[in-house]
Amino acid sequence: MNVLPWPWQVIDNNTLLLWQVFFSMLSIKQSILDIFKQSWYSNINNSSRLFHYSLHKQEFKIETYLICNIDKKYQSVLSKFRLYSNNLSIETGRYTNVERKDRLCIQCTMSMTEDDYHVLLVCPKYRHLRQKLFTPYFCKWPSLQKFTTLMSSSIGDILITNSDSSNWYLTKY
Repeated sequence: MNVLPWPWQVIDNNTLLLWQVFFSMLSIKQSILDIFKQSWYSNINNSSRLFHYSLHKQEFKIETYLICNIDKKYQSVLSKFRLYSNNLSIETGRYTNVERKDRLCIQCTMSMTEDDYHVLLVCPKYRHLRQKLFTPYFCKWPSLQKFTTLMSSSIGDILITNSDSSNWYLTKY
C-alpha cells in the first residue's frame, strides 16, 4: 500500500477533532495575548508618567540586559532608570507635591529638572561615569534621540567593556 505524505493522509474523525481542538486553542491563546499586548501598549502610551518609558519600550518582551551576564547591581540600576523607580527629584517630588518645574537637580548648577535624561546624559557630576560606561556617541551633545536609543538598546550595544567600567554604580539609586 502506498502511504501519502501527512497533509494528504486520511485520518479518522477522532484524530481530526483533536487537531481542530489543538489549533483552536492556539488561536484562542494568540487572541488573548494580542488583546493583552494592545491593552498594555495603550496603557503606557496614555500615561503622562510613562511618557519616556513609552518612547523606548515598544514591544512586550524581556529585555536583554535582564538576561545577559552583567552584575545584578547594574541590572537593578538599569531597571530603576527604565521603570522610573528611583530617587530622582522628578519622582520624589511627586510624593511631596513639589511642582514639576521645581524638581531640580541638586548635584549641579544647571537648574535643570533632575530626571533620568538629565542624570544619564547631561549632569556634569556624572560625566566621568558616562565616559567610563557608555560608548563615546552617548557622551557628547545629549539629545532625546540619544536618550531613546540608550534606553532601548541592548546592553552590549551601549556599554564599554573594560575593567574600569565595572566599578560604575550610582549609589543614589
